[in-house]
Amino acid sequence: MNDTVSVIIGMYNAEKYIARCVASVAGQLYKNLEIILVDNNSSDGTYQICEELAKRDGRIKLITEKKQGANYARYAGFKNCAGKYVMFADSDDWIDADTVSTLCKAAEENEAEIVKCNYIIEYENGQFLHNCGLIENETVCGERLREYILGIFVITYHFNPIWGQLIRKDILKDEYFEDVGGIMISEDYLINAHMYAGLKRFRFVPGYFYHYNMANTESITATMDFERLSKCLRQYWRVNEKIFNIIEKSYELACKALVAKFINETQDMVTKMYRFTLDEASKIEVVPQANSPGTGSLGPRQSFSYSNSVMGLKPAKAA
Repeated sequence: MNDTVSVIIGMYNAEKYIARCVASVAGQLYKNLEIILVDNNSSDGTYQICEELAKRDGRIKLITEKKQGANYARYAGFKNCAGKYVMFADSDDWIDADTVSTLCKAAEENEAEIVKCNYIIEYENGQFLHNCGLIENETVCGERLREYILGIFVITYHFNPIWGQLIRKDILKDEYFEDVGGIMISEDYLINAHMYAGLKRFRFVPGYFYHYNMANTESITATMDFERLSKCLRQYWRVNEKIFNIIEKSYELACKALVAKFINETQDMVTKMYRFTLDEASKIEVVPQANSPGTGSLGPRQSFSYSNSVMGLKPAKAA
């Protein structure tokens, strides 16, 4: 196989990480690549770094997208790509050298429209091997695909990210990106819902090829305050409503599972918002009035990482 694979990387203020990400793509054993870097209004040195990288590797195409958001950046890359297959990567992540060759081999040998792999969550002090728990080395299609994939899709995190999979370009449609618009939370989850709802052949390969960087303290998932969480909650409602509309006609059981997942994750977001409120309230100096009871303490607080619940991790213990 020697079909072109387009790897699309959206970037925003990624000067600390983008060179590593691009190097991991450019260094693939599979050489017939088109590497599309989409700068999304970076205010640091991201664009300048990528200009230098493009001078060294003719496979790199550097474009800009003024509309803010990961979905707009990915859509701009998609509209400018020419490969038979498409892969997406976040600018602070990286992939192993045999990622593209392994996924392409599986796609061609099994006529799969999407090939997915496991991934590694990278923390500052270690790694977490995220096993998607899917059927290994077997092509899933027909009714079995509908029941199996969508059943897992709506009740787990495994199908939320758009990265970590090889996608045949012809199953991606402009209207999928247009439906997401400016949504900035779970936007790739919605894209995946569109793709998987009409999928005919799917393949999962074992092995951990994609490295998801949770050590980046400046990423959206790592820098959540009350205002962002409240905005994310509203957008999350919109995403789930859209996904429900995509699958409700054909997948009644999946819809029931989706409702349960939505309720659980909404509760988790509200809990985080409440904890942020406690954090802010604890900073206010309370002066007790005459004859009033003591002010006491607001009590211990838990520290949260936004992605904890969806990754199945427990919140940190109270300090």
